[in-house]
Amino acid sequence: MECLGTLVPIRLIVDEDNTSVRDTFLWSLTEPYDMEYLTQFAEYYCEDQQINVDSYFHQLIANHIQTQVKHYLSIYKKIKEFKLDETRFLLFQHVVIELDIKINDFVLRDKFEWEFRNDNFVTPEQFALQLVNDLQIDPHFCPIIAVRIREQLWAYLTTQVQHYEQNKEKIDLKGFDSVVPPYVTAKRFVRNEDDGEADEWSPEIIKLNKEELEKLEKMDERERRVRKRR
Repeated sequence: MECLGTLVPIRLIVDEDNTSVRDTFLWSLTEPYDMEYLTQFAEYYCEDQQINVDSYFHQLIANHIQTQVKHYLSIYKKIKEFKLDETRFLLFQHVVIELDIKINDFVLRDKFEWEFRNDNFVTPEQFALQLVNDLQIDPHFCPIIAVRIREQLWAYLTTQVQHYEQNKEKIDLKGFDSVVPPYVTAKRFVRNEDDGEADEWSPEIIKLNKEELEKLEKMDERERRVRKRR
């Protein structure tokens, strides 16, 4: 859990009339999340992004952020309450992370395992920076990679907390270490080139042609219209 700290990923997908906002950023669980604070944040956000909207749109953004922060805060508190981050229930788990990120006409696809034990406390941001440097790609990929990693790790944590709540009478955390196999370093985490699945677990950079770009844009527009009808 040290690698995640209290930072959580926030994804904004807000559509109202002719204005659409698509963005991802990090929010600290130690930061206020009352509506007054969030509405003010939304006002500053729209001003910085040069989005000319009324107070109702600010309220939509604030509601969007608050809903996500409340969810993550609930999961975080339960992890601490149940002390799940102190046993192999979480510490020795590997989570498969999949990336599929498009910036301009380039797509990054990757697949790797993330371990919660993480003795070196490598954060998603540090990992993303190293990956971008290794691949020598657009630095704008860096923050998006970090957010995608955090989204998937928090999704996994949510699932684990729900599983524990539903089965806590059957799960003895004190004896959990005795029934979990000893930790073994995952080959896929280090992208072992001798592994027969090396291609599947290696990063790939794809340059899209004009037809592929148009196809993706049409799909995005279709999804946007669907969300507006909901």
